[in-house]
Amino acid sequence: MKVKIGNNIYDSDNEPLMLIFDNDNQRKTVAKHLTDMEDKEGVRKYAIFDNNISDNEIKKFMEI
Repeated sequence: MKVKIGNNIYDSDNEPLMLIFDNDNQRKTVAKHLTDMEDKEGVRKYAIFDNNISDNEIKKFMEI
């Protein structure tokens, strides 16, 4: 698994990664989003953004 933060990509093969949730509701929400992701080839990215970020900024960020 890899995590992208800003312009840096971290790979769990090279260093441990940890997700820290503020509460159980947040953890359950993310788990549900991942469970409900479309089961289709190539759909392997999940990102979380503030509501003030534009669609164009999100698309640019998600390009690797």
